[in-house]
Amino acid sequence: MTPSSNTAESSQSKPQTKAEKIKLALEKLKEAKVRKLIVKVLMGDGSSKTLMVNERQTVRQVLDKLLEKTHCDSSIDWSVCETNPELQNERGFEDHEYLVELLCAWTRHSENKIYFVLRPQKYVMFTDPQLFYMWKKSKTVLSGVNQQAKELLIKEHFGGSTLIVPDLEGTLYLKEDGKKVWKSRYFVLRASGIYYVLL
Repeated sequence: MTPSSNTAESSQSKPQTKAEKIKLALEKLKEAKVRKLIVKVLMGDGSSKTLMVNERQTVRQVLDKLLEKTHCDSSIDWSVCETNPELQNERGFEDHEYLVELLCAWTRHSENKIYFVLRPQKYVMFTDPQLFYMWKKSKTVLSGVNQQAKELLIKEHFGGSTLIVPDLEGTLYLKEDGKKVWKSRYFVLRASGIYYVLL
């Protein structure tokens, strides 16, 4: 090998190494900018677990971490829920949501808490679709719906190009703007939105 070819080889390898170093430095910078939170999650037995969560993690990924830490069964019913004392309500976060984004919406002096709980109603829309799409039928008819019929209901309402919203109605509690109490209202769900009736 001649000295000139050796020099050419080293000059080619240096920019590669430099490019790799720059790429690595940029990745580290990018990673450093990712928002991270230390989250205290309360368990049903009164204990708690502390997790480091970053803004890229979905609620599903956080649930997987919690299942690993707690050695619980991997039931789909496990949920991460938020309690909000100011609004006097609780809600389950959906698996596709980003936990850090949700928690960053809390006010500075928020008394909200995060719980890791079993919520059997979490996927009831998909395990028992007849309760939503055949709710006007009798209880006997609803309880007699077999698995094949349930799958057909899901396919009809979720499998097409458009989502079919069930026509549901019933009583829910609503806290109106500027009011301190929750009042019972009759709501109807339609494709165009959710509406309530003043009684």
